[in-house]
Amino acid sequence: METIFGLLGLILGAWAVRSICLKPQSGVSKCLKSIVAAAYFLGAGGLGGTQVDKAPVVIALLLIGAAVVAYSNHRDKTA
Repeated sequence: METIFGLLGLILGAWAVRSICLKPQSGVSKCLKSIVAAAYFLGAGGLGGTQVDKAPVVIALLLIGAAVVAYSNHRDKTA
């Protein structure tokens, strides 16, 4: 289960950074948002990979982060 959380954090982090970099915005904004997104998802995945007893918290964090990225992508496509 630890490996799944680690890989899921890595995959979601890459998806978030890719989504941020595809949007038209300044380079500084892209860089800062990408660093925050990568730290969030890698931190959540790392927490799940090292502390199995925190699995419900990790699942909630990954779901919330994925929902924010999905909503942002949906909002940009409809605008």
